[in-house]
Amino acid sequence: MSDNPDVAELAHRLPTKGPHAGAAEDLRLWGELGRRSNASVADSAGKWRAGTAGLFTALTGLLFISGQDAGSLAEPWRFWVIGCVVAAAVAVMISLWCALAAEAPPIATLDYQKIIGEHGSVPGYQASVAETGARLLSYSRWATVAGLILFLLGSALWLLAPQPASSAPVTVTYEHQAKTKILCGDLLTTHAGAVLFSVAGEERPIPVQLAEIRDISAVSACPG
Repeated sequence: MSDNPDVAELAHRLPTKGPHAGAAEDLRLWGELGRRSNASVADSAGKWRAGTAGLFTALTGLLFISGQDAGSLAEPWRFWVIGCVVAAAVAVMISLWCALAAEAPPIATLDYQKIIGEHGSVPGYQASVAETGARLLSYSRWATVAGLILFLLGSALWLLAPQPASSAPVTVTYEHQAKTKILCGDLLTTHAGAVLFSVAGEERPIPVQLAEIRDISAVSACPG
């Protein structure tokens, strides 16, 4: 054995045996795997993004259609229902962003020396890009799962929330064309100097001029 410490240290680092017979083929297949991984991740991310975009469209459409109904819920039900639905939409937006980033990574200036310095080789760089895309796709899937859970939770709270109490019906006495009339129904709103009442059996609200009303009183129920 050599007395030179540098030579002795080098001897410990040398491989004890050469590469096996299939090492070259393994390296070739490894390079192909790295190249194919990028395309595979991008293809999976594209399909996932398309599905998530459809889910986001459905969520936002439901939010716009049913937002007014949710706004009529009593507190704190309204806060939790709207909060869950909005949080679900945000989670799906995050999922879309992650899927898009996995499908089309940000374009950056490539420097060969930097790639070799950080990844050791071009296949190593390709494998790193594929790994980043796969990680983003995993984040996208988890964000979608979280969005679905929040949406289902909001829907369950919506179904369990107590319905807002309907306004008590009223009996109104008014004079129209020199005749005293009485009607019973739900007071809807005022419009153009008239009060609109919803009366059972009538398809359209019945308007009563404010100047004609003589008395309004709440009742527990209108006579059948």
